[in-house]
Amino acid sequence: MLKKNWQFFVFIVVLLTATYYATRSPLIRDIAAGRRINILLLGTDLVDYARHADSIILLSISPRQRTLDFISIPRDTYIKVPHLFFHRINEVYAYYWRITQSERIAATKTSEIVREYLFYNQLPINYYLVINYRAFQNFIEAVGPVEVQITRPMRYHDRAGKLNIDFSTGTYKLDGQRALEYVRFRDAAGDLGRMRRQQYFLTQLLNSAKKFIWIKNIGKIILTYRRDTFSNISFYDALSLLAECHSVDRTHFRFATLPGQIYSVFWKTAPEQISHLLKQMELSGELETLTEAPRVEVYNATRQNELARELRNYLLEMGFNVLNWGNCLSTQKYTTIKNFSGNIAAAERLKNIFPQARIINYLDTRSDTDFIITVGEDYQGMLRR
Repeated sequence: MLKKNWQFFVFIVVLLTATYYATRSPLIRDIAAGRRINILLLGTDLVDYARHADSIILLSISPRQRTLDFISIPRDTYIKVPHLFFHRINEVYAYYWRITQSERIAATKTSEIVREYLFYNQLPINYYLVINYRAFQNFIEAVGPVEVQITRPMRYHDRAGKLNIDFSTGTYKLDGQRALEYVRFRDAAGDLGRMRRQQYFLTQLLNSAKKFIWIKNIGKIILTYRRDTFSNISFYDALSLLAECHSVDRTHFRFATLPGQIYSVFWKTAPEQISHLLKQMELSGELETLTEAPRVEVYNATRQNELARELRNYLLEMGFNVLNWGNCLSTQKYTTIKNFSGNIAAAERLKNIFPQARIINYLDTRSDTDFIITVGEDYQGMLRR
């Protein structure tokens, strides 16, 4: 009982301190004003002689829209920066850390180059957070095990790199070490497949954080943040950001990969598609932001005959433009709505039609479809009118 009371007391003290500092913080004032917050997340390894940016993600928080946007940046993204002799974005952090031994300079330079050469100065990146392997593991241990579904075996062994990954299919509750193995794994899909797994893991992690198990480990979180991370965001600002993220519904998480294509050994960016992606992120959430009827595809993954046709006709009546419809080759347990448009309000309108559906927001600038609906075995046969 004494231990629980002590933990609660520490949490209250930290919360009150965070509230005090929030009145003086430019970041918190931006949140209060509804301005978008852009943070470059850099996942680095932990070796004495070097620091490599193993994962690069832009986190964009919109207090006004109540959305969290995650844009994964492939490690092999091509850059051409004057006075730099290399052309991969993941080499920037390692280079500046090597010549300066300064995490602040390395993170600042990486943020500046990402802003200028990948996003073409179309959005500010004022904040960064560098997380090494040890910090990642400690944060996962503090938040609690993160549950993931693994649909294909994941096996990789590297004695030199001290990496031993071995997952069979099934449901797992990952501790810190196993979570690190999961997010580092690469298969035949390469870095793109790895980024998709990381995005899925982030969703599951944020869901775990909503359970507030981490409060009992607040001391460990403070120690890890101060010792094993590097950021220009104070711990108290980070707590306020966590509270802001906690208030965002899961259906308002949106994921994307920096638009581009494979070119030789690089990921070559597509400037026009990047501009389009940033416009998608700024959608107000109102249905009017889609100038035409939402374009949908609907597929039947149940054993019910003629269901696809019935759903297609119903969606047409509801004002949707049905581009394709049909039956899947195999059944699916759960109904899903994949939202490629970024429009939250239109997705929620579909959610009213399919109340049991899981919404997956993946911004895709190349998609000719706004939504793909796959009706699973959990479909109850009752459409909300």
